[in-house]
Amino acid sequence: MKPFNGDCRQAGFSLIEMAVVLLVMGVLMGGVMKGMDMVESAKYKKLIELDDTLEGALLAYQDKYRRLPGDDSKVADFLGLTSEDAGSGNGSLSGDFDDTDEDVESRKLWQHLRAADLMNGATAGDMAREIPQHAWSDSAGFESDRFGLTGLVVCFKNLPGEWAQKFDVERDDGNATTGRVQSGASDTVTAYDRESETTLCRKI
Repeated sequence: MKPFNGDCRQAGFSLIEMAVVLLVMGVLMGGVMKGMDMVESAKYKKLIELDDTLEGALLAYQDKYRRLPGDDSKVADFLGLTSEDAGSGNGSLSGDFDDTDEDVESRKLWQHLRAADLMNGATAGDMAREIPQHAWSDSAGFESDRFGLTGLVVCFKNLPGEWAQKFDVERDDGNATTGRVQSGASDTVTAYDRESETTLCRKI
């Protein structure tokens, strides 16, 4: 049996050491949160840039050819595409902006823009009608008549509600159900929920 030396104390953290640990953890967590905010802010900036780029490409096509890309029935004459790549020429786009059917006009639109050198990418083959992706890795595109918006709109699928609302505040009235920017699920407008994803469309 070991002799008792009269010292029953066990080693442990002092209050000062605990305070230092908590302080370091707080600093690290604050840095992580700040970094995440910076990443999301950078994505939002890219969303704004994409919105401007897509509208600019579409308007440039209309200015040059006096027709709507995707709907253009003369692409075989002016862009070297085939008659199968042409649209109906009725002034509106068939199909949803994120349509899985590559033969609708909302998908042919990308082939027309690429053939006109207004967007990068292939003009023939499987990638010619590929839908662009926004910074949150989902579809961005054009269609006619979405939500309460008539005519041509540019849409972004599954945006975080917080950033969709910021977009609406900066580019319209901040209300998901009114104005030139509207948002919701499927074809139904709904109020912004910062914790949920939403599809947002802006009238061109």
